[in-house]
Amino acid sequence: MITCQHLIWDWNGTLLNDSWVCVEILNTLLLQYNKKTTTHEAYLKAFGFPVAAYYEQLGFDFSVDPFGVIADEYIDRYSTRQYECALYNGTSTVLETLQQAKIPQSILSAYHEAYLLEAVSKFQIDHFFTHIKGREDHYATSKIDAGHDLIGKLGIPAEHTVLIGDTLHDLEVARALGSQSILISHGHQNADRLADADCLVVPDISCIPEHIRFPAQ
Repeated sequence: MITCQHLIWDWNGTLLNDSWVCVEILNTLLLQYNKKTTTHEAYLKAFGFPVAAYYEQLGFDFSVDPFGVIADEYIDRYSTRQYECALYNGTSTVLETLQQAKIPQSILSAYHEAYLLEAVSKFQIDHFFTHIKGREDHYATSKIDAGHDLIGKLGIPAEHTVLIGDTLHDLEVARALGSQSILISHGHQNADRLADADCLVVPDISCIPEHIRFPAQ
């Protein structure tokens, strides 16, 4: 059981089931730039942060095709398709359960904040969150700075927060912030990728409430 004063959720791959559409969009870009396409299985084994490094693994040469241009093209396509995705089964129930237990919740994402706010609202779960914090650009390099900003707004010690995500980068962010962490293996990195993570790893979001207790002492 993890005791905390505030839960901090990642968005993409943690609350929103979007890895499949990310692969489809990525493959349109790979074809456009004459690169070999990938599969969803391969993506879950290889995807990571910073996203630019993963793109280089796929064969993009940023000296020829700048990452900023590719990232903007990706986001343009993603922003039009994200509502084909759905929240993971049980997400609203879990958020409601935690809210009823009087555990405050926020979102911390590498997604552009303006797009993030719009998406969380359209999925009709914005009322669960005290803060919704994203980045100010499309490049998904890291969310550590945004995380420090969020912790400052919460006004509580970072060690009394729990960051819940779906990638090893979320664990890196939690460590950088001084937060506790839980990873869910249904997102953008598979269970094998997360197996060596030095934190609790659960298979799906429905497992979260049984591991959380409020408040921290």
